[in-house]
Amino acid sequence: MAECSISLLQEIHEAIAADNPFARPPVVTDQDIWGEPFPDLTTLNRHASDAVLKLLTANSCYPKLTSIAITGSTGTGKSHIIGRIRHHLKTHPGNLFIYVSLGQYTDANLLRYQFQQTIVNGLRQKGSQGVMQWWQLAAEIANQTLKVVNPEARVFHPLELVKNLQGNNLAKNQAWINQLTEAFFRIKPNIGEPDILRGIIWTLCNAQTPYALKWLAGHPLTTEKAEQLGLPNHTDKYRDTDAWETVVQLLTLISDYYGVIICFDEVESRDKGEAGLKRERIVASLVKRLFDTIPRSQLNHPLILLTVMTPQTWHNKVLNLPQGIPSYLSDMGVPIRLRQMVDEEIVQLIALWLQNFYQAYQLTPPTPVYPFDADQLKALGREQLTVRQILTWCADNVQSVEVSPAEQIERLFARANSLDHEGLSEAEVDRALTDRFLLTDILEFSLELAIGQTIGSVTLEGVDRLPSEKQRKYIQLQAIAKENGQIVKIGIAIAPQNHPQSLCATLKRLVEYEKFDLTKGCILSSENPAIPTHWQAYGYLTKLCSQMGGKWVKLQRADLKPLLALWQVYQQRSDYGLTAEQVYQFARSHQIIAKNPLLWAIFTNSTPAIAPDSLEEKPLPDLFTAEYSYSDFDLAPLDLGLISELPEDSADT
Repeated sequence: MAECSISLLQEIHEAIAADNPFARPPVVTDQDIWGEPFPDLTTLNRHASDAVLKLLTANSCYPKLTSIAITGSTGTGKSHIIGRIRHHLKTHPGNLFIYVSLGQYTDANLLRYQFQQTIVNGLRQKGSQGVMQWWQLAAEIANQTLKVVNPEARVFHPLELVKNLQGNNLAKNQAWINQLTEAFFRIKPNIGEPDILRGIIWTLCNAQTPYALKWLAGHPLTTEKAEQLGLPNHTDKYRDTDAWETVVQLLTLISDYYGVIICFDEVESRDKGEAGLKRERIVASLVKRLFDTIPRSQLNHPLILLTVMTPQTWHNKVLNLPQGIPSYLSDMGVPIRLRQMVDEEIVQLIALWLQNFYQAYQLTPPTPVYPFDADQLKALGREQLTVRQILTWCADNVQSVEVSPAEQIERLFARANSLDHEGLSEAEVDRALTDRFLLTDILEFSLELAIGQTIGSVTLEGVDRLPSEKQRKYIQLQAIAKENGQIVKIGIAIAPQNHPQSLCATLKRLVEYEKFDLTKGCILSSENPAIPTHWQAYGYLTKLCSQMGGKWVKLQRADLKPLLALWQVYQQRSDYGLTAEQVYQFARSHQIIAKNPLLWAIFTNSTPAIAPDSLEEKPLPDLFTAEYSYSDFDLAPLDLGLISELPEDSADT
């Protein structure tokens, strides 16, 4: 076999100088878990990932509901193990994957509701069949039901079902789903919550997918849309309680068809000074509740609960929880411990990273680890460095141009704010638009950065949250500014979605300037501000905008995304060795906050008109059609008659 000639060293050095092979931050984020994986040295800590995957095997002797914990020091690859498991499952059918970032849990009173949304968002990601896991689940339910009705029925790929339903009108799809669900209930009459099944099947109808997912996540629909889908509407009164019932019923139903692994990550806060909920208590509460409420006898496939954390968190925090709680987090016994890399593994890992780089540039290096020396890399093993520290060392010593903190922040910000797969996902931006707690955090952070800066004719001097929790339920922030030499205090409220009574209550308080020490009011909403003129809220909004100098500001994705991207960089700063002040300086020097259209809309004097139209739900964009191609399928129409032919006495065994 002819050997490839080694590339000119000058070409190699120029490529390295132009594009550091180790410039990718050595921190595994949720984007890396769901998207393009890090180079994976599969032999490193294989004992940990194999132990988890073994629990998902069909012939496993372990209980169907099992928890397992993995511990490792910061930078040893805990999140990387989760990513390895995720990408393994993408190529091995039979299981679904859900990733839980505990940093997103911000309200102790809504943990169960937030967990419900985490599950729904996780199943929106692609599974082993190349489509989102919801479609995969819905298609499996439909195929198995059709097989019972007619053993000769063919098996449909999820995209085939989506294609067929996309070509039907609403009435025909309603009839098909009614027949399918009726057949399912005859086969399995003991299902705990029939409406959940209907919601899952509706995800296959591309035009209704966003609404079905919205309903499955516990959000209310308009009355008309709920009636179209045949689903009962949600209310806020028992939202957290109802959410957990949905979680239990959903996971139990999924277990009829797939194994599920739920991975809890980021137990440790990145911000040492972070106040609020203790993350180890959040995961302990969720895992214990799952063990207490999931009907284990009804699980047909494994449900695995994986938690990763540092040894310090396990010993100093988890083991100090009330007696018996730690066993819920690891009923397999002592947590699995990740080990440090040994000499040869360091060489193999760096060769793997450089292999991808050289292949991209079509270069052949003199050695697999060039420009490093194997002995040089092995010496790092004697220093007991973590994977993250080793990759950071390589980035600093690969003979590329040194990257300043400002350039590092600029790259991180550009990556998060980009439109490609490395940027913020649609789901992340959607969550920022609809999660009032997260949106409040982002706005408060942005306004704090704007202190001392002039936006239009207004100079921001401070920002505060209202003093009482009851007040913050309606008016989240108070911005203090100076305009034409006068102090102005602007109350900023985030409109509740699909809840007219809460909207009315918010507007009522927003016009009470004297009571809340305000001189202006501003309400933010991601939805159309049109309100029926006979609603009381219309009167308050008219008064706010027409008589009191207030305004209604429409939240635009394009305006919020850079604020979310900057906030994310700030949250992750310690992972990249950056300081808060360096992030602040970057934001100010690039005027990311001062020129943001959302903040200009809040602080400038233009007031939007109030449309006296009826509030109605508008069709959401077709989120999924563009992502998948149907050209590879020769599709046959579904035989609706198959379902109606099910004999009355064919109730399930």
